[in-house]
Amino acid sequence: MLAQVCSHINEFGSPAHGVHRSFDNPFRRSHKSNNGAVVIGIDMRVEHACRFDRGDSVGNRLDSFRPPAFAKIRDTFNQSLHDWIIILVVPPDRFINQRKNAWQRLEDLLKLLDTASLRRLRREEVRELGRIYRRTASDLAIARAESRDPRLINYLNSLVIRAHGRIYRADAQGGKRIRHFFARELPQTFRRTWRYTLLSFSVFALFALIGFVGTRYDPEFSELVGVDPSFRELYIETKTPWWESLNDANQIGATSIMTHNIQVTIYTFAFGATCGIGTLFYLAINGANFASILTLCYRAGFGNDLLTFVVAHGVVELSCIFIAGGAGLLIGSAMIMPGNLSRADALRTRGMEAVRLMVGVAVLLVVAGTIEGFISPALIDPRIKYSIAALTGVTLYAYLLLAGHEKAKSQ
Repeated sequence: MLAQVCSHINEFGSPAHGVHRSFDNPFRRSHKSNNGAVVIGIDMRVEHACRFDRGDSVGNRLDSFRPPAFAKIRDTFNQSLHDWIIILVVPPDRFINQRKNAWQRLEDLLKLLDTASLRRLRREEVRELGRIYRRTASDLAIARAESRDPRLINYLNSLVIRAHGRIYRADAQGGKRIRHFFARELPQTFRRTWRYTLLSFSVFALFALIGFVGTRYDPEFSELVGVDPSFRELYIETKTPWWESLNDANQIGATSIMTHNIQVTIYTFAFGATCGIGTLFYLAINGANFASILTLCYRAGFGNDLLTFVVAHGVVELSCIFIAGGAGLLIGSAMIMPGNLSRADALRTRGMEAVRLMVGVAVLLVVAGTIEGFISPALIDPRIKYSIAALTGVTLYAYLLLAGHEKAKSQ
């Protein structure tokens, strides 16, 4: 592009005129065009006003370049220094062709960083990464201001976000990276996506209410929500507290419970790939099933015993299910409501949010499984279990709602 500009400029003066050009700031001025082209301002300084005696003929030549596909020149005169501003209107295709090699190189460098840290790159590659990143950020600003192609804007936006994350978070590796994730990223991600978690909780609670009401008036309703009839015969009708068997082998029981809880949360999350429908169904069936079993126990006369068993670990465990459900709905929403992004970009962006939530869920499930295997079935004062429930609930939600605020404000 610069070569073409120079060729046009050379028509306006011979080498004897001593024209000195500078392209120090190619993006200094820009104006919008009517045809959606990308407009780039270029400064050219011409010294010695006495050498502009051909200005009239130059002006006549410029008239042929009036169409927006070429250029518009405005000159301002001083005594010994004249600034010429060339406003070059570049069609979007030319804008892309001139910069696509730099964008592709940035993608190649980011792929290298996917398998290695920033410290593994050569010094030249690190400098090149910074230079191309800044250039691409400038291209994004130009595209947002001048281009009407949302695909170009979304592509550049995604590329700049990826590069920013790799460059400015590269120093947080190993233990530092883990501390940063749990101290900042996880609670901030939870707060950004709280609506999805709330929707997950609402679906679970609604169908839990349906399961409670239906089973209260007809015990056989429980079969519709997944309660096996043999379960009613073996445990409900005989009033057998089946959870107390965990005391016989706490370690095995805790491992089995963790495995089951992980399976439930993974299903809840993974079914988000069905546009969120599978996640909603899994939340609904689990809510109705849980409430139905609790109602059967109350009808049999030992519901308080089951509630005392559940309460200690239930706050953390159910929170994990709600967060996993919210993560699944994030994936589903990216597929059916990508917003201003393409579906691929929406899946990439919201998918990263969902993965962060699931990493936090995995850690919380270990806590829930440990409590459920060792504390929940223990024959201890129920007030201790309720106190543990209150302590874990307050601690968990204070962390999710309050952690990371100071850092976010300073940034």
